[in-house]
Amino acid sequence: ITYDKDINSTKEFSDEVVCSCYQVKASTIKMAILSGEAKSIEEISELTNAGTACRACVCRIERKVTAFRLNAETAAIALQRNLNKIFGNVPKK
Repeated sequence: ITYDKDINSTKEFSDEVVCSCYQVKASTIKMAILSGEAKSIEEISELTNAGTACRACVCRIERKVTAFRLNAETAAIALQRNLNKIFGNVPKK
């Protein structure tokens, strides 16, 4: 099992083929998520074809999505902390 500690690591992340049937790379999955057009595994599969043939890669797609979301959430929390340090705590609307 491979766990992406840094999903933003371009070389490691973008070079990995997640779906062997259609040669879909992890970077393609990441772009599908970032486009805002894919919010579920099914939508990612529709956009990229990953996981639509033999389906053996669905668990790899799920791991990539989870890792990406966790890293995005961690980055958002760190950004909020830094903004709070600069501007003080601003109440959420």
